[in-house]
Amino acid sequence: MCRATVGNNISDGASAIGAGLNNGILYLMVMPYLIISSIVYLWYRKTQKEKQALSM
Repeated sequence: MCRATVGNNISDGASAIGAGLNNGILYLMVMPYLIISSIVYLWYRKTQKEKQALSM
């Protein structure tokens, strides 16, 4: 969807399309951070379990 179409829809009062587009952009921005933080958390948890197993 191009910018002109979104602008036209918003000026006509159909702000739901603009809000949906903004939510989609926010979703795309947040997903890489969530994926990377999940991987780091799982890696950290695994190393902590390995450290605990070695100390026993």
